[in-house]
Amino acid sequence: MVATELAPATRRQPQAGTGVGPTRRVRLPWLAAALAAALATAVLVLWGFGRASDRREVLMITQEVAAGEAITAEMLGTTFVAVDSGATQLYSAGTDLTGTVAAVDLAPGDLVGPSMVAAAPTVPASYRQVGALVRPGRYPTTIERGDELLAVPLEPATPGTGTADTAEPPAAEELAVTVIEMSVEEDSSLSAVLAATPRDASRIAQLAANDQLVLVRAGS
Repeated sequence: MVATELAPATRRQPQAGTGVGPTRRVRLPWLAAALAAALATAVLVLWGFGRASDRREVLMITQEVAAGEAITAEMLGTTFVAVDSGATQLYSAGTDLTGTVAAVDLAPGDLVGPSMVAAAPTVPASYRQVGALVRPGRYPTTIERGDELLAVPLEPATPGTGTADTAEPPAAEELAVTVIEMSVEEDSSLSAVLAATPRDASRIAQLAANDQLVLVRAGS
């Protein structure tokens, strides 16, 4: 018999470029956590955009403004408010309030709406402004800034004509005025700034100094 010698088996080596190598294991818990984090981020971003769309930028007072004082750009700032909090009754950021005055005393942080401002009274450039203190009962209780009233003396300045028995009442002295600023004091007297022609302004100042000034509203 012929003895046959068997060669030991050799391990086959992988050929270069075949891509055969150790298998990478995918860790499912880490993948699930990454997906959850991405989903949470997307939800937060969408929520933020939704909240921003529900808010509105409005005008806000940044310093003390007295009633009747002209409102300037330096007195205004902006803030965001929720749309469902009455924001429709407020002025949006960028609203031009040139030519307006404060209708009431305003404090920093007050949000500005139509009820808080008023149009500044307009008078001819030639008019003069006169400060006057008017006693209670001598002015209309419905007086407001911008009103056009008549200033009359408490007592007639000129006598009537005719005899004592047939004397006619003196002619009424009526001076047209425009209320520029006004405030009612604690004793109900009226502190006002009135605008009138140069000639009438001098007479109004005299009446006010002599405690003879009365303001009346002309009939429509």
